[in-house]
Amino acid sequence: MSSVVPTPLPLATARGFARSEGWLLAAILLAGLAHGLLYVLIVPPWQHYDEPSHFEYLALLAKTGRLPRAGEVDLPLRQAIFDSMVAHDFYRGLPQPDRARLEQPVLGLQYSQLDEPPLYYLSAVLPVWLLREQGVTTQMYAARLVSLGWLLLALAAVWGTTRELTPAGSPLRGLVPLSAALLPGFVDVMTAVNNDVAAAAVFSLFLWGSVRVLQRGLSPGGLVWVLGSAALCYWAKSTVLAALPLSVLVIALAAARGRWQRPIRAGLLIAAVLGLFGLFTWQDAAYWYRSTDQREATRLRTPLAPVGDHALVLDASAEVLPTWLRPLFQPLPPEAVASLRGQTVTMGVWMWAAQPDGAASPLVLRTPILTDGKTAFFQTVSVGQTPAFYAFRADIPADAGRFWITLAPLGKETAEVRVFYDGFVLAAGEYPLAVPPAFSGTQGEDGVWGGRAFQNLVRNPSAERVWPSFRSPVERWGARLLPDNAHPSMLLYSVLDSQGAGWYYRATAANLFQTFWARFGWGQVLLIGAASYWLLGIVTALGALGSLLFARQIERLRGDMLAFLVLVLGVMWGAAFLRGAIFIFAPRPFIPVARYAYPAIGPSIFLLSVGWCGLFGLARKFRIPLKLQYVVYLLGFLVLDIVSIISILRFYERI
Repeated sequence: MSSVVPTPLPLATARGFARSEGWLLAAILLAGLAHGLLYVLIVPPWQHYDEPSHFEYLALLAKTGRLPRAGEVDLPLRQAIFDSMVAHDFYRGLPQPDRARLEQPVLGLQYSQLDEPPLYYLSAVLPVWLLREQGVTTQMYAARLVSLGWLLLALAAVWGTTRELTPAGSPLRGLVPLSAALLPGFVDVMTAVNNDVAAAAVFSLFLWGSVRVLQRGLSPGGLVWVLGSAALCYWAKSTVLAALPLSVLVIALAAARGRWQRPIRAGLLIAAVLGLFGLFTWQDAAYWYRSTDQREATRLRTPLAPVGDHALVLDASAEVLPTWLRPLFQPLPPEAVASLRGQTVTMGVWMWAAQPDGAASPLVLRTPILTDGKTAFFQTVSVGQTPAFYAFRADIPADAGRFWITLAPLGKETAEVRVFYDGFVLAAGEYPLAVPPAFSGTQGEDGVWGGRAFQNLVRNPSAERVWPSFRSPVERWGARLLPDNAHPSMLLYSVLDSQGAGWYYRATAANLFQTFWARFGWGQVLLIGAASYWLLGIVTALGALGSLLFARQIERLRGDMLAFLVLVLGVMWGAAFLRGAIFIFAPRPFIPVARYAYPAIGPSIFLLSVGWCGLFGLARKFRIPLKLQYVVYLLGFLVLDIVSIISILRFYERI
């Protein structure tokens, strides 16, 4: 293969690598063991994401000898966990809950894990049971040691995957798993009491088997490996359910050998494209996020529409998922909220309703709600079967952060009624409530209201614009499979809405990046040094750039294999990126962290390492010794580890 790019380091063969791979694996596991033990000990009790709740599941399992039921509470156990949290300064700088009210969710134990799959908890229950007389803190440390075992399994799987992807003697066979073993954020999460550790380990095992089957062909052992590890993913955590469809793809690709290879792969590609287009429909109103499971589209052409040709329709009897959300939303862009701070605004809309029995009596409904999740502005009005205009005023706080419009005409109740909306208007200032505005066009973007010009801050106020959405069956199944019961269309809209949701994805990208490398505790422990994350950003960008330049030069990394790795990365990191999108309509948004993408730690570190080593290969023209390049590579991780450990110890005032 000819190239103007110098042959990178990944293609170099280091003497002795092929003969000592067993020792190499032992060294990798030893490094992971030592690094993991360090994090087991230096991180104070309960200072990992949801560690108290995951331990509560474990302790209930050990105490009762059965899987706990959702909502089950053992008050003495919870009090023991709470007392340990207090003793280890968990609530430093935070409001301490009332010990007498622990039957209800409290800070640190607010998210129940009792409905999680059981694999991790079954693996860690024995030491917790054996130490049942030693107190919950000792039991928690024992569970962390079980998590350390899962870390070693994940590292072995990363080593095995890299071995399948690289030629004999490639330095990547050592550098990639060593990088994972030395990655502070990964090791921190993988030594926590949390089912993320089992998810990352079994998915890494699944990837090893998948890559092996794709490289060597399908065999009975390979089939059992792929399907068995995919089944373990099902019992580990919902974040790795992607292993199930991926296993089908892997088996199909592995079976597509010989003269049937091209036809089968072409058929899979055509089926994927057709299936992708078949998932969507173009009927819902743009910018209006739906959590309603109504069968009809939210956008309806109707002759009753006062503005344009369409209206927004809401079926008040349809199920809403997740149940804490309301049926329809529209976020106000941050720039719009900033312009309204400390001002009075006027909001209005045309509304009418229809009942299945044709009853003519008016319905008592809520107008659209203007809210930040803490304060809600709306009116309760009498709505008939013909359009009527309703308006109200609201005072926006001077410190307003986020605001959105909620459509929930019956509150949390449901009824056999369809509610129609058209001509939404939100404008800064006080306008007449009894007089509707005169829009300058059917899009309703601006106009004159009470003799004064106004700019409408509601986007797509007359439902004239349309966006793609998932079809109803996909919506229903997706809402039951996705984390937090999010409707797929709501996630899709957030991606399309750069104005309303762009702030969330910028915050998420920054948080995923920082927690991937080194951000600890419940996300509150950052690296010391103002430039730490900037330097890591440069290093990451160089690795990504290098992987684009050099990945295809690795002998065993065929195009289809590279495409499979990219697919895995897209699925796992994409799911992590979207995980908290529905919480943009919550008072406190949830910003995801990298633990949801750590199941793809192998491909992530592999491609970054390929890039770094490829760029190191350019140093040959300066005659820098190969061993020195390896030392520089690993020294970077060691420096990051030292900074991370100091950051943790300083934050918890241990040094």
